[in-house]
Amino acid sequence: TWNHEHIANLARALTTTEDKGHRVIRHLADYVLVWSGGGADDMAKSPHLFRIGKSIGHDTGTVDMYEIQSKFGVDKYGRPTPLMAQSLLYKLVSFQGKVGEDHFQEVYTSKYRKVRIYKVVNVSDKSKKWSADPANR
Repeated sequence: TWNHEHIANLARALTTTEDKGHRVIRHLADYVLVWSGGGADDMAKSPHLFRIGKSIGHDTGTVDMYEIQSKFGVDKYGRPTPLMAQSLLYKLVSFQGKVGEDHFQEVYTSKYRKVRIYKVVNVSDKSKKWSADPANR
């Protein structure tokens, strides 16, 4: 990642819907790697991703962690809130979620599903050329 704005764009892409997330990620990456399986996995980090993602754009501002967990999280039984259930991150990490193959293709899953790698479909060639140009660094 390059800077705060880049990190926040990734965070926002992962915590929004699959369609919106794909529209951003196709300009930033060829592959997405996620950690799953509890503890310090990507779902455990999701409230922080949601907060960081909210720090840029038109609906910015300070977000209370209680507010985040009530809107974007899972309850004590592991059930996701509606916002979490429709998020790209949940679909990439969760056993219950599934991404559309028109956006992401699963190319690797480790033996116990702790690591999953997805290929981003329809990566922007224009963005790849721009980021490969040393003048843009």
